[in-house]
Amino acid sequence: MEVHRIPQGQYVDAVRWLPMPSTVALSLCDADTGLSTLEISVLQDPDQEGQAPWMETHASWELNSRTTAMKTSSNQSNIAIALTSETGSLSVFLVDAMNPFLDSPPLVLERLHKFLPSALDIQKDTLQCVTVGSDGKINLVHAGQSGLHGDCLHDNHGVLSYSAVCWASPTEFVSAGQGTGIQWWDSRRPGGAVAQSPAKWAGADGVGMIHAVDVHPSRKHLCVVGGSGGTVLAWDLRRQNELFTLAGKGGKGGSSTIAEGEVWNVKLDPALQGGGQGESGKIPPVLMCSEDGILAIIESGVATELAVEVCAINSFDVDLELGTEIVCALEHESVLYVKRPS
Repeated sequence: MEVHRIPQGQYVDAVRWLPMPSTVALSLCDADTGLSTLEISVLQDPDQEGQAPWMETHASWELNSRTTAMKTSSNQSNIAIALTSETGSLSVFLVDAMNPFLDSPPLVLERLHKFLPSALDIQKDTLQCVTVGSDGKINLVHAGQSGLHGDCLHDNHGVLSYSAVCWASPTEFVSAGQGTGIQWWDSRRPGGAVAQSPAKWAGADGVGMIHAVDVHPSRKHLCVVGGSGGTVLAWDLRRQNELFTLAGKGGKGGSSTIAEGEVWNVKLDPALQGGGQGESGKIPPVLMCSEDGILAIIESGVATELAVEVCAINSFDVDLELGTEIVCALEHESVLYVKRPS
């Protein structure tokens, strides 16, 4: 396994793979000037053995404000790069999949949220975005010929806040947050969540604050969340009252203690997707990163470290083709590149 740290000289707010070989989107912020940029960069292999890879900027665009969340998706003709910002807005860059330059201004929808947008996801087929925020709002945003059009699906008016969201199907998604636990939504059924985890899961004996959620790509009833105190949990929509602990404390199932800090991101490992949760209670392998600098994979109750850093690993993404390459945003103005054996 290869592990490399690639300095950026700027704070890495987000990093995502794009559907081209060795190509990533980076949202960067210069701590001295406050300037934020979106960059498309290509990971370059070293010419000689023993040298570290580096990133070569392919295209860049100056952003109006700092990024709070970023996701990417693609269809046959376009790659969509969606970003939420500190001003509460959503920006969507549509770039040619064959020639990914940032030549055209993004589609922008201002003031979606009163406070910081916490998370977003973009639907693969329709490129529809869902955004959630600390103001308790859930927004659905459609891209049309005249730009972006947003609808507020739900508003807690700041009483409860949302911190994570993930599409499960073209019409369904999972949200999580402070005091809300895990909620399942269907955009065809307005009026509230159609399913919800027990409220006690969000208490001191459960996950605490939830920071990230991911849904199994082919078994939408199964999702995983990451939260406070190194906690990683799995929730099965078919067994709503049960909690399966993969790391940390609380609920049922064997678990490992791999991290003590906040778990900032989780993802069902695309390289090792097995048979979902069956009668044996088996959960597919899950990747996670934490505030205390740990990138790990959790499988069958056993956690294996892939990298350990001296600073927080704030987010990561796995390559779309084989799932063997991982890029991480490090707190110390660097990208961590991990290549696993195929």
